[in-house]
Order: sequence, then C-alpha cells, then structure tokens
Amino acid sequence: MKNPEWTAPALVGALVGAIAVAALGFGIGGWMTGTSVDKLVRAETQATLVSVMLPICLNQAAGDPERAPKMARLQSASTWSRDDVVSANGWATMPGADEPARGVAQACAESLVKAASTN
Repeated sequence: MKNPEWTAPALVGALVGAIAVAALGFGIGGWMTGTSVDKLVRAETQATLVSVMLPICLNQAAGDPERAPKMARLQSASTWSRDDVVSANGWATMPGADEPARGVAQACAESLVKAASTN
C-alpha cells in the first residue's frame, strides 16, 4: 500500500507544530515540569516558615537576660557565622523543637544586626 503524497509534509508540520507549542508553553506560557514545581513549592514553603518563625526568634533574643554580651558576639562575628551564633544562643530553636531552624537563624541574625546598627 502506498501512502498519499501529503503524508510526509503533514507529519513534518505536526512535528514542527508540537515543538512550537512546547517551546511557547514552557518559555512564555508558564508551563513547568514536576521537578521545577517541587523546587518552587519547597522554596516558597521555606520562605513562609521563616517569615512566621522570625518574630519568635526576635522575641527570644529580646527576652534573653544575657542579650548584651551575646549581641556583642553576634556583631563581631563574620557574616558567614552569624547564624551559628544565633543558633548557639538558642534564639533560633523554636518552642518544642530540639534543633535550631537554620533558615530562621540566618534571617534572625540579619534582622538583629540590622536593628543594632540603626540604633
């Protein structure tokens, strides 16, 4: 059986059309793969959790009776180790948790140093 002569151009057109639709969908249309969506959801969830827990860390720092020497250590620490200082002070350990929250410690350190430098 012989295929009609329009078969090859039709298949090429369908292939080009499929590629164009995929390129436009992923490039402009906002389509995402499952992996990309997972990464985005995890990042957004982490950012939301940090924003919710940050005030707790700041309140724990404000209520610490040994705040002054601990703040001096925080301010003298390098930018890369400030979250370690906040974690060691216990300010980033949420009530009921055993371990400090790393993202919260980073955000809390930034906020505390920023607030101390404006005062």
